Amino acid sequence: RLPTAVAAPPPRPLEPMPRKWEDPSICSDGASTPSPGVLVSLKCESFPVYGLLPEHLGGQISLFGPTVVKHGIGRRANATTAYRIGWKGIFGEKSGGCGLSSSEVQVELTYTYPRWETPANASKETVEKWRSFLGLLKRHEEGHGAIAVQTGRETLDALKKLAPERTCQGAKAAASPAAEAVIDRGKKEQAAFDEREGGASFH
Repeated sequence: RLPTAVAAPPPRPLEPMPRKWEDPSICSDGASTPSPGVLVSLKCESFPVYGLLPEHLGGQISLFGPTVVKHGIGRRANATTAYRIGWKGIFGEKSGGCGLSSSEVQVELTYTYPRWETPANASKETVEKWRSFLGLLKRHEEGHGAIAVQTGRETLDALKKLAPERTCQGAKAAASPAAEAVIDRGKKEQAAFDEREGGASFH
């Protein structure tokens, strides 16, 4: 607990803060193609926290961290991974019917981490503790990212395995639910990952 003799952390400044994460060792924007037909774009965001002691920083994360909704209840998180999986394809003649002649899946990832505006008089112990905390956050959020990318791969595989339909309208009608079924399984795996891993706290 915070001793009564220690001042509370300074409030967040009124001027806008940049949202781009500044430490490439934690996160940096980019794009990649982890496997043929799967395109991944990564964005990095952050929210500033201020203070001198672990109690200060933990309290600020609790107040200003990104909100996540679980079982209909919103709560503040230490960090988050948002993702979106989309696909596009070209339909044409295939095996006497109509099917996907080519397809591509896009995975959009956005990581959000806390960014400590480190005071010049911060103790070495607090700085090292913060770095360790960030390392745990990075490992956890990149676990979510890996699940999202794998879901993208499985979505592409499901689309490629679709049998031709008599008409292209029928082929298009079959493709969307096939992709959504895989994406829904991915959401369940994301929830299971959180249940297995738990979360880190800073105090």
